[in-house]
Amino acid sequence: MPAIENNTPFAAEVLGLFDRDGRELHVLVVNATFEVFPGKVLRIADQQRAVDSVDAYRGDPATSSITYPGQLAYAKPMIDLIVTGHAYAPHGRPVESMTVGVRVGDIRKVVQVTGDRFWRSTPVGRRPSSARHFDRMPVIYERAFGGGAVRAATDSGKPAYEPRNPVGIGLPGTRSGDEGVGSDLPNIEYPSGRMTTRSSRPLPAGFGAIGPSWQPRVSLAGTYDEAWLSDQAPLLPHDFKPEFFQVAPNDQQSQAIHAGDVVEVVGMTPEGRWSFEIPSFDVPVSLVHAERMDRAALRVDTIHLEPDHYRVNLSARLSIPVTRNRSPLAQIVLGTVRPGWRRARYAEKIYRPDKGATE
Repeated sequence: MPAIENNTPFAAEVLGLFDRDGRELHVLVVNATFEVFPGKVLRIADQQRAVDSVDAYRGDPATSSITYPGQLAYAKPMIDLIVTGHAYAPHGRPVESMTVGVRVGDIRKVVQVTGDRFWRSTPVGRRPSSARHFDRMPVIYERAFGGGAVRAATDSGKPAYEPRNPVGIGLPGTRSGDEGVGSDLPNIEYPSGRMTTRSSRPLPAGFGAIGPSWQPRVSLAGTYDEAWLSDQAPLLPHDFKPEFFQVAPNDQQSQAIHAGDVVEVVGMTPEGRWSFEIPSFDVPVSLVHAERMDRAALRVDTIHLEPDHYRVNLSARLSIPVTRNRSPLAQIVLGTVRPGWRRARYAEKIYRPDKGATE
């Protein structure tokens, strides 16, 4: 594995991966974390998010949603936008329902956040009760339509399963993966796809990362059968699709988010609106071989917003094929490479940047 010389304030790691065709890759991942508080300019955060190859969950991975998606991917065709946070009632005054949303580039998304509701018997069948007031609500999949990962204690039959969100709420015979959820109906919904009867099966709503075993991601993972075991394992199946690595919901995957684009998050901070521009992320990358040094470029493919903390993390990636019969990649340098460093490297001397000299 090549060594990293990181001359930036950002976090970086090199992952050794194989693509679908069995080609070996060095995958450079760089996380750049910024803060932009109300009335302040955007700044590089003192604490940078580390590169992590595995998903981080709110609790048990079998019964909870992802907080921070892992970065073990060799390519992402699209840009993922992830938002993790809460809905805040306007002016701190509790409400029964409100909308929250995010806008950036070609993404425009709004969800409805509603207080706890319960099924009530009426002359025409069971209908939702009025909503309880709330002043702050986590926007997580445990509060969106779904269920199946946890069986309801009072259910005597075989519970149903919602493959699009098994940790959610509202599917008969199941309960939310979050024990703190007490509502019978989803708190987080699309305004045009709300649950109105017990037989409703609306599209689960949320801004967070989709689990790798949930639909539609799992349908992109390929076929793991006897033929795969005998001919392809442990490599990825031939029908694996790189779109599997897209962790955002389909309506939060973009081809058109650029540095300078304005981000607007509505209803997810106490102030009601959080707005800033996507920062420029132009980090020089030098690939150092025994006899040469090549330049390369990172591509931002994940934007993670955390309005609770006024924080944004940009994740950028570069996949470098391992080439046989050529000198191996010895080092990856992030940041500007000075001419003196280059001369010292190939003269096998020590570079002294303070003196501009070598030994």
